[in-house]
Amino acid sequence: MKRFFMPLVLILVLLGCTICYGCERESENYFFTGEDAAGEIEIGEGETFTIELEENPSTGFSWHWTVNPEGAVVLDADEFTPAENEELVGAPGSHQFVFRAEEAGEAEVLFQYYRDWEPENIAETYIFEFVVE
Repeated sequence: MKRFFMPLVLILVLLGCTICYGCERESENYFFTGEDAAGEIEIGEGETFTIELEENPSTGFSWHWTVNPEGAVVLDADEFTPAENEELVGAPGSHQFVFRAEEAGEAEVLFQYYRDWEPENIAETYIFEFVVE
């Protein structure tokens, strides 16, 4: 009976550790800037990633984005953070776009920086190519 009991306890302990390890693991949030917009970026299904771009809304410019084709990655959140030094009126801040890799496939995330009333005058463009596995 003792010979049977010890291996069973050992198996249960190892199984418990494996289950706890899986529960505590969080998916990683990858971080990208405009400098990363070259070549394909591989990311796992269900993982999130943040793209941060400098933005200065006081000039009328803002980032406009599209995902092509739709479905592989989706926008979860976006937020503008003003410059840390609030005394500098009109200073650029940063805009964070949080996406989630929804399903396996390829997606191109296009960012264009322009004024809403001048969409034909694009000041900057970034193209991020994602492969969701």
